[in-house]
Amino acid sequence: MTLSAVVVLSLFLLLIIVNSIIIHFAKPRLVAYLKETVYKASDSLYTLDFDKIRMNLIRGSADISEVYLRPDTALYASLRSRGAGPPLLFDLHSEHLKIRGVHLFKLWRSKKLAVDLISIEKPDIGVLKHVLPEDTLAKPFEFDPYGMIAPVLASLRVDRVRISDGKLRYKKEGIRNGLSLHFNKFFLETDGLYIDSMSRSDTSGSFYSEDLRLSIKDFKFRLPDSLYNLHLGTVRLSSRESRLSIDSLWLEPRHGEMEFHKIQDKETDRLELKTGLITARDFDIRSFLRNEELKAGEILIEDAVLVDFLYNFRMDDRPYQTLPHLALKNAGITLDIRKLVIKNSSAVYRERLAGNSETGQVTFRNLNGIITNISNIPERIAADSVIHANIETSLMDVGSLNVKFDFYMDRDDGYFTVNGSLGRMPMEAINPMLEAAARLKIKRGTLQKLLFTLHGDSTRSAGSMKFYYNNLNVELLGKEDSESNMKIASALTNMLLLYSNNPPPEGPLRTGVISFTRLKNKSIFNYLWKSLLTGFKSSVGISAEKESQLRGMAEKFKERKERREERKGARQERRAGRKAERQADQ
Repeated sequence: MTLSAVVVLSLFLLLIIVNSIIIHFAKPRLVAYLKETVYKASDSLYTLDFDKIRMNLIRGSADISEVYLRPDTALYASLRSRGAGPPLLFDLHSEHLKIRGVHLFKLWRSKKLAVDLISIEKPDIGVLKHVLPEDTLAKPFEFDPYGMIAPVLASLRVDRVRISDGKLRYKKEGIRNGLSLHFNKFFLETDGLYIDSMSRSDTSGSFYSEDLRLSIKDFKFRLPDSLYNLHLGTVRLSSRESRLSIDSLWLEPRHGEMEFHKIQDKETDRLELKTGLITARDFDIRSFLRNEELKAGEILIEDAVLVDFLYNFRMDDRPYQTLPHLALKNAGITLDIRKLVIKNSSAVYRERLAGNSETGQVTFRNLNGIITNISNIPERIAADSVIHANIETSLMDVGSLNVKFDFYMDRDDGYFTVNGSLGRMPMEAINPMLEAAARLKIKRGTLQKLLFTLHGDSTRSAGSMKFYYNNLNVELLGKEDSESNMKIASALTNMLLLYSNNPPPEGPLRTGVISFTRLKNKSIFNYLWKSLLTGFKSSVGISAEKESQLRGMAEKFKERKERREERKGARQERRAGRKAERQADQ
């Protein structure tokens, strides 16, 4: 062995011995120092505890097992009762915490702590958000990370913080509705975490880091009404990209269609929603995590399927249904989305009337749309008050439907406008909805083109319809025991009342009138459908008054037919009696 090798080996052994001696004598003081620092930096709110710590000063590493960060809940309750203290309270337990690459010389020379990695494995983290009315706060709480480390450090830099395979418990309480969420597969990473005296002026969305990445997998939550489960696939968030993505969403009713309404014991909509990928770009992470505000430049929803089922049986018992844009305006959360894009989706509206075994259905496939200026922020509404929605879809898989909505957020009456067009299609295709909702069946007819425009509010709708069609023939439907007189009424309708063509050969196009008084305990699906139905009926010549007259005429025809049948039966009985008498005389 050469002299140089002996020297190197000796120095290495000396470092190991010195490291062991320093750790032996310094370890108890370091442990006490860490605990005292956490206690003082949090103003006595938190205590740090752990089972074992293994250190290597040469490598600048430490391994800590069974780590606990515990809050003083009594102190916190006292602070909040006086309108003081932070709105968030944390508790943490981790089986293993690793610290790698602590630059001790830099720390000793300039009080600047630099760490390569902090890894927290399988933590159980609790977050309590306690919300107080603003007028009860002693002063708004300002999170000041530098103020917490300033007594001992000039700056703190951690190249990477990693939380893996964690559990997160979130609870919200206070002036708003309570909320409790549990996330069983929680992952978080930050790159370039840096805190110094300039941190107070950090207004970026990165939370004092170059990038914050959050991932939550397989989340399931039962909504407070216990009627629905919400499933989320994998949720990913990146502060550097200002991007939030959810690979799937499912709003799952916990009961079947009719069972759902039996449990509710009132008329209500049963909704089911499934989506593919949801992506939010230019996502304001700071507003979302701190204030629960949803702000984004663009949200893309792909492959969504919405099914709305209504069992129409106790209309008077159903609470008032607010129009969607009024609900947005008065929502308890702040929402500001510049553009919402819907791609390759579909919607189905199903309705069953009380006493019917059949369910009416209208479907919208290949649904694509762009909705802009979705906001309930007063300043944004003052600058531009109209939400614009342009929808393209296929009605009942055969008709090309294009609709434009404008919702006026500056109006308290729910004012909105709708303009739309429908392309050529066989009219029998809409029978699945007409038969159940209007007791009407189209036997034949071709829709060439349909144009409509309407305006409405929370009370009623009005507008006009230009309905181009040929060879229309309908059948009025009734209950099974009135089948015969409905056939008579249908014949009378087609012969005396119905316009089989529009425009007619001998004249100009007849314009239908849209006029409908809203049933305020029905959904907007029902409102729009019934509004358009009035335009359809008036276009083809069917009015409520004429329909009633025809049904009355049909009843009279039925009564006359029944009397004829009775007289015929009586004559047959008399003939049979006379025949029996003659046979007896012989």
